[in-house]
Amino acid sequence: MARRSSNIEPTVLRRRRGFTLAESLIAATILGAAVIGIVSPLCASHQQIDSRQQTNAALTLAQQLLEEISARPFLGPDGLTHSGPDTGQTTRATFTSQGNYNGYTDSTSTLTMLDGTSISLGLPAVYTRTVTVQYLSSRTGPVVSSGDYALITVTVSSTSTVANSGNSPLGATSVSLTSSPTVQLSRITTKAKEVF
Repeated sequence: MARRSSNIEPTVLRRRRGFTLAESLIAATILGAAVIGIVSPLCASHQQIDSRQQTNAALTLAQQLLEEISARPFLGPDGLTHSGPDTGQTTRATFTSQGNYNGYTDSTSTLTMLDGTSISLGLPAVYTRTVTVQYLSSRTGPVVSSGDYALITVTVSSTSTVANSGNSPLGATSVSLTSSPTVQLSRITTKAKEVF
C-alpha cells in the first residue's frame, strides 16, 4: 500500500504546480477591474483640480481688470461720461475714464498689468476678458445713455486645448475642453467714486 500512495502523490503534485490559463485570465480580469476602480477617482480628482485652477485664474484676471477700471475717474477729462474708447485711445494705458473700457476685450494666458508687464498664470488656457460699462439713472434704476451710476461688468471665459496623440483616429489635432470656466464680476460706481 505504501507503494501505491507514493505513485499517486507525484501525479497530484504535478497537477498543482502552476495556474491554468483560465485561472490566470480570471486573476488578470480581477486585477484590471481593481486598477480601474482605483485610477478612475484619481483621474476625476485631477480634472477637478485643473478646473479649479482655471476658475481661480479667471477670477484673478477679472478682479485685476475690475479694480483697474474702478480706479479710473468716472468722468472723462471733458467732464462727460463716455461709452467706449475716445479717438486715439488704442490701449488700456491710454483710457482716461471708466466708460472708455466699454466694449474692451482681450485674450491672454498671462496677467497683464497696466504698465505692460506680464505675470504667467502657469496654465495652458487662453482667457478672454470682455468689459461692459452701462450707465444707470440710480443704483437700481434702468440703463440710460449718461447717468450718475455705472455698472461695470467684466466677463472672463477660457478655452484650453489639448493635442491628441498621432495614435488617435483624429490624428494630431487640438480639441477644445468643454469644462472651461466663465467668471463674471460686476461693480456699481458713482460720480463720487463710492463703490457699492
